[in-house]
Amino acid sequence: MPPDDPRFLAATDEIIALEYETFLAASGEILKTCPKCGGKTHRKHCTTCLINGQPVPLTGDVTGDEIAARMAAGEKVDLDEIFRKENFKPVEITGD
Repeated sequence: MPPDDPRFLAATDEIIALEYETFLAASGEILKTCPKCGGKTHRKHCTTCLINGQPVPLTGDVTGDEIAARMAAGEKVDLDEIFRKENFKPVEITGD
């Protein structure tokens, strides 16, 4: 649609944003969740949250996005606690 098309000129910001989200979804972008506000988007960053004046980047990996947001905010994050808490259990070796 050309930029001088009356349909484009009559479109509100909300309609344009919705069209862009639809385009991203149709292009295969996964739905991502912001770790700060819980908002969902297909974009590569949250459209409402900022950390240090920058949009919160989103990858689609909920744990990774949460860690990145916490670290960007200056919080010390214990990665060992996050990744080993439930994901890794001791292995029992039995000999015959």
